[in-house]
Amino acid sequence: MALSPHLRSLFPNSLHEPFVETSEPTEEYNCIAWAYEDTTQWYWPDFKSYWPRNIPGEVTLKAFQLLFEDKGYELCSDDSLEVGYQKIAIYCDVNNLPTHAARQLPDGYWTSKLGPMHDVSHTIQNMENGAYGKVAIIMRKKLDS
Repeated sequence: MALSPHLRSLFPNSLHEPFVETSEPTEEYNCIAWAYEDTTQWYWPDFKSYWPRNIPGEVTLKAFQLLFEDKGYELCSDDSLEVGYQKIAIYCDVNNLPTHAARQLPDGYWTSKLGPMHDVSHTIQNMENGAYGKVAIIMRKKLDS
């Protein structure tokens, strides 16, 4: 699916790189859940969304890092494709507060869920300097053999 003009305005870098809608809109899950590989609920540390009890219920980079560490992720140095690993990226705004997460696909592109809107396939840079800020950390986990 081609990206709507509204979404292109939220992500200026999407005009110059691949950025493709890959699903219909849904409010069942958000970007954090999508990166976490759970399409059954909306993840956010507030009173109306799901958030694991063992993770601090705060919108901080550390809390989001702990969420993914709890699933087996560790910090890594770059977004390059590594055979045998799954990577995620956590984006933050200018105040270093988390805004978004993306998951790397086996072909090296990334996949994201845009709030209650579409899932999209993109490069990691597509999301930067737009509505979600910039990549703050990259994490990886070893895939099961």
